[in-house]
Amino acid sequence: MLLCNNSRQDRRRRQPPRRRRQDNSDSESGDSRARPWSDYNSQTPRRSSNYQQHTRLPPFTGQETWKVYYNHFCDVADLQGWDDRDRLRELLPRLQGKAGEFVYDQLGRTVRTDFRQLVTELKNRFRKVETAKTFSAQFSRRSQHPGETVEEYAAELKRLYDKAHTGRDKEIRREDLVRRFMDGLLDDRAGSQVEFIREPEDIDTAVYEVVNYVETRRRTKNSNLDQASRSRKAARVRAVRGESPTNSTDGSGDSDADEEIRAIQHRQYGKGQRNPAPAQNKHASKPPPVTDAAQVTTTEPTDACKDR
Repeated sequence: MLLCNNSRQDRRRRQPPRRRRQDNSDSESGDSRARPWSDYNSQTPRRSSNYQQHTRLPPFTGQETWKVYYNHFCDVADLQGWDDRDRLRELLPRLQGKAGEFVYDQLGRTVRTDFRQLVTELKNRFRKVETAKTFSAQFSRRSQHPGETVEEYAAELKRLYDKAHTGRDKEIRREDLVRRFMDGLLDDRAGSQVEFIREPEDIDTAVYEVVNYVETRRRTKNSNLDQASRSRKAARVRAVRGESPTNSTDGSGDSDADEEIRAIQHRQYGKGQRNPAPAQNKHASKPPPVTDAAQVTTTEPTDACKDR
């Protein structure tokens, strides 16, 4: 027995000590309560550089507004965390058309490899010099173009007015916009109807009233055309049947009027008869018959006539 106990003790000594399992769930739950939110943000994995290659930006050809394009480019660059070198790498391939010809034909390599100098040259070349007077002149001459919706026309008036008159009083701005909107409408009838009858308070109300008036007029016109079409079809059916025309506009004969006309014509002309004589009305008045006495009266003169 003593030997067996000694052998067991020797085996235990030879074996490596077992590691105790730690309850990770308890430790994590305890840490999550103690750690602030900033620690989680610091441990958020950064996006790899390959993500930048999937960014889609439109090309700049020189036809677009440089200010709008550059603001869009800078917003995307800020979200991606690009530095000047990354921005240069993304901007150069997107310079096409007139912009590409200007950069690669007139600018030197030193300017092309410096993002800030390149942006300065592009701004000086493709910017549009527009002042408050320019926008004011455009606003005073602005009218609705053919094919332009009323909503688009009103939005353009707002844009021009806000650039021309910054900080203008709200009441004056409201009156100026309504006046310019009414004067520039292509539909003079709708403009007169809305301006003198509805009297809109602002340009948004004027847009609503004009759209509503145009839609109501279109529906009324279509309804009148449908009613006239139904009346013509009903008249054709009565003419083929040989009936007397009436002034009823109840829409009788509207459904399948053409098919009914063809069916009637087939029954009348199906046996080879061509252009039959129109049916006479049974109730039509007939001339009175001529009697013998009348013939004698008209042909032979009386004795009094002979004496004369």
